[in-house]
Amino acid sequence: MPANATSPLLAPTLLGPKNGGIITNATSVRLRWRFQSGSSGYNVELSHLGDFSSLELSATVDTVVLVTPALSANTYYWRVRARDAEGLPTLWSGTSSFVLRPFGTN
Repeated sequence: MPANATSPLLAPTLLGPKNGGIITNATSVRLRWRFQSGSSGYNVELSHLGDFSSLELSATVDTVVLVTPALSANTYYWRVRARDAEGLPTLWSGTSSFVLRPFGTN
């Protein structure tokens, strides 16, 4: 199997936070996406750069929710891909962004 092979599953659909949303009075964010039938897990990436060249978070989870660790005030971009039963990844979801304004920031 080629090293860049991808799963025939569809890429996950991101549910929240809303793309371009502003989150206030929080330091952690709850990332949610739609369940992919046939998936065995998900890869999640979070970055303050839209090209994901520097990651704040890279995680592998088996649920459709990930609560981030504490984050600082910034604009963040995130994406998810599923993995099938054989471990092959789907293409990445579309990218979504949010602005985080923790407690006491404007």
